[in-house]
Amino acid sequence: MPVVAIIDEGVLMDRVSGIREVNIYESAAGNINDSNVFHGTNIAHVIRQVYPAADLLSVRMVPDDKINVPLLCKALRYCATQDDVRIINISLGILGTENPSAELLECCLECHQQGKLLVAAAHFDCSKLCYPAAYPFVYGVGAGLIQEIDRYVYIGDSYITVLAKGVHQRLLYDHDRQVIRGGTSYAAAAFSGILCRRLATSEVVAIEDAGVEALSLHYQSNRSPVGNNYLTWSNEDYKIVSYASHLEAVKGVPVLFNMSFFVPEMHVVPGVPALKPVLSPKLFDHVDTLLLGNFFNTRSLLNVYFGYALINYFIINNGKFLVLDPYIASVIRKSIFLSKVAFSGQIVLLETHT
Repeated sequence: MPVVAIIDEGVLMDRVSGIREVNIYESAAGNINDSNVFHGTNIAHVIRQVYPAADLLSVRMVPDDKINVPLLCKALRYCATQDDVRIINISLGILGTENPSAELLECCLECHQQGKLLVAAAHFDCSKLCYPAAYPFVYGVGAGLIQEIDRYVYIGDSYITVLAKGVHQRLLYDHDRQVIRGGTSYAAAAFSGILCRRLATSEVVAIEDAGVEALSLHYQSNRSPVGNNYLTWSNEDYKIVSYASHLEAVKGVPVLFNMSFFVPEMHVVPGVPALKPVLSPKLFDHVDTLLLGNFFNTRSLLNVYFGYALINYFIINNGKFLVLDPYIASVIRKSIFLSKVAFSGQIVLLETHT
């Protein structure tokens, strides 16, 4: 049975059956802090949801203060020496700089050369490289709008190699409470579980051939999901509601309403009435066009979910879309493709003004 090593800050041993744990200390001054074990425990639970028979090893980092690159490297070096470890789950990352850590690259390469599969969580902002996920020999995992925990999207030669289930899900919290959270940490764990199942059951289908189609929760401007031919702006009588749009970038586009973020954090537009983020049947009594900005640029996944819900609502109602960004336009086209709706609306790509 292939072993999945979980590099994290430990797990609650009484909550994960049959798991082993080894402590990796930064120094003799390191003290074990049991308040940080919920993340690693949930990573283990997600892997076991995908493949209940997974053999798990918790590689617990014990820092003097907080997690750092040298300590992560220590944990990786340990994994490289363990013959039974086949998959290394790293649901954390170090934001890249112009000079990313040579030591981290060396340790990851050592694991790779020992035949280990490295799975690491990517950053939600794809413009911010996160290591180890950004190394080309590592499975950099992003979050997809995927409900099935045993499914993934294969992207290929990119910072994000695959998308897995990163939507909000029920997770363990302190004092036997539960919390609803999403993120790339849990997407990485889901993909580690998928790899473990494939190795244990000797699945022969290539990773790139077994993925599904799904929407991304990331802004990936270097990717064009479906198509690139759009209409151009005309002087038609559009009745427009905006969402996540910076209206100062567009001239001559009359906006009747501005849809608030589901979790408010920005985008109050002076002089434009705000609408609550509700998909009311009465919406199309007043508007027929969605001016859609980069709804991925938010601190809350709930705003991304609502952006996709708005897109789907306008698709179903054959509304019109005005967009400032070719990638956002392509996201709409992919949403149409996946919805299988006979869409007869429009997608208009606007020119921006600086």
